[in-house]
Amino acid sequence: MSRSQSCTFALILFIAILRILFGVYNHRQDFTEPTQQAEPECQALIHKGTKDGYKAFWMSAFARAVPHLKALGWRSINIVALDPSSPHQPELAACDVLVMALTRRNAPVFASFPGKRFILVEKSDAGTLLVQDSYATEGPIERVLASKHVLAILKHTVVLPSSRHNGPLVQDRAHLALLPADGMQGWISAPRTPVLSQAVLDKVHPLLPMAARWRYVLSCGGDLSAARFHGFFTRNSTLWPIKPLAQRSLDVAFVGRNSYAASAALTTHRRAAVKALMRLRASHPEYKVMVPGHMSQHDYLSFLLDLKVFVSPWGWGEWSHKDFEAVLCGCLVVKPAASSYVVYPNLQEADVSVVNVRPDFADLQEKVGALLEDTAYAQQMADEAMERLRVSSGADSFAQALSSKLTSFLQHA
Repeated sequence: MSRSQSCTFALILFIAILRILFGVYNHRQDFTEPTQQAEPECQALIHKGTKDGYKAFWMSAFARAVPHLKALGWRSINIVALDPSSPHQPELAACDVLVMALTRRNAPVFASFPGKRFILVEKSDAGTLLVQDSYATEGPIERVLASKHVLAILKHTVVLPSSRHNGPLVQDRAHLALLPADGMQGWISAPRTPVLSQAVLDKVHPLLPMAARWRYVLSCGGDLSAARFHGFFTRNSTLWPIKPLAQRSLDVAFVGRNSYAASAALTTHRRAAVKALMRLRASHPEYKVMVPGHMSQHDYLSFLLDLKVFVSPWGWGEWSHKDFEAVLCGCLVVKPAASSYVVYPNLQEADVSVVNVRPDFADLQEKVGALLEDTAYAQQMADEAMERLRVSSGADSFAQALSSKLTSFLQHA
């Protein structure tokens, strides 16, 4: 390599590093604006919370909302580690309402604070309420959840209508019971036993801001690699360029695993998606239909930024992390039975912000084919999803929604 080539390479590398640092710095600036300061108390739970896995993200999201909640009139708010040996235990005793995860580990809290009111966070991926009697020490979980002390149960995804929480269920999940019976291969569809009362079902709300994981990646823990999405949320096309669908070279794709060792139903479901894509490719060789294997994160995002339609089958839950990533990259997302559940923020409104197809993907070719011929309509739907994600993922927006719900919960307590 000549001296001039070495200088050119070094300059390119230096510019690339500067761009990365600039993006991270801007992202950090966004977190430290006066109206978005993280609460000091949040520092106490970082190491035990958000850095331990994505299911703990909600603590960071609630911490981000605290300054906005205080501005809305909720003056007395504390964020503390829930630990019986914690010095914050007296602060918990002084609180009127405790917000905590609905887990076996937290079950003793019900007994520790008799008479307290609770808002419970159920962190499962599925829209079905996954609770067991072992989650409570004060008797059957139904009786605990139905009591006046539990104001609400918050989830990211919630099935529609609410009666589906009680079944039919396959592997404890309502969405798997919507799959064709010939794909179950021994899994039995059954009702919940014992059933949850309507009093419990009415307390379940979609209000867990999963999108905060991508918007506030440096706040109270998180994955630094996601700082690249800063350009999406700030509408900075230089940092995060999003091409219109009409200018993209790839038409439709599925990226992900197509088999589940623990679920024959999910394996059949995902393979049905691949088969539907193969039928689309055979019928329309002019379309670039892709089912790639494993990809690096960099290649995966570059792939999405050049893709029009992203097919996202179910997993253990109705939603997928890839749903957010596809929207962040400007893709139009295809979801099975999108009208059978609701997510927060509401990015997946059937045939408004996502393409709604049957759980067996029998109508995928018809629906996706029509959208590939009408890219203007496809772009309208993709834009709708992107705008909802931008507007609804902010801490201020979540605080507004949470404040409204808190007022309602307390009025009906």
